[in-house]
Amino acid sequence: MDHCKLSEMLNDKQAFEVLVNGAAEQPELINELLAIMQSDKGSLKFKAEKVIRTVSEQQPAALLPHFDLLASLTKSSNNFIKWGAIITLSNLFLADVDHQHEAYLPEYLALIHTEEMITAGNAVSNMWKVVRAYPEREYEITSQLLSVPRIVYQHKGDPSPECNRIVCGHLLDCLDKYYAMSGSKQEILAFAALQVNSSRPSVAKKAAAFLKRHTRT
Repeated sequence: MDHCKLSEMLNDKQAFEVLVNGAAEQPELINELLAIMQSDKGSLKFKAEKVIRTVSEQQPAALLPHFDLLASLTKSSNNFIKWGAIITLSNLFLADVDHQHEAYLPEYLALIHTEEMITAGNAVSNMWKVVRAYPEREYEITSQLLSVPRIVYQHKGDPSPECNRIVCGHLLDCLDKYYAMSGSKQEILAFAALQVNSSRPSVAKKAAAFLKRHTRT
């Protein structure tokens, strides 16, 4: 597609679904959108990223040939591109039926331990997809996730317990999505029980609901 035409469509909200559907069927359009994500100096790259992320939700297999590039974008200096790539990559793991990209798992897990709360939070929130993609790695992934309460996240360069509490809230949501298949139920319940006493009311409420759901007799 002509670059000018693509730019016009990205700036047209009504053309969003057309682009998503087109990208899922046209490899060259995916290439163009990824190029914009990497090179655009304005806001167009964010619109291209949104299209790519939506494609990953609806037709993730279409993006598997670009796994390595999208993985590299999880280290982008632009936070919005980085956070979008983290979500997109989690969807690609779900499509990785041949486990061709399982070797990248340690790097994806490492995102949990970054000091930046939103980066870690995006990885934690979407880790349930990785568990479902690679169920044989569930114990390893859950062990990493349950280390979250001990991780120091920072806000404006300073350690922030509140940031940790926010990520713990994301973790409860994540664990809820695969608790039934976990081999670490007792450890997960112990984590949730501690979160009932969180000083962040939304997390305490979420933890209480989690325990009520998963300790029914």
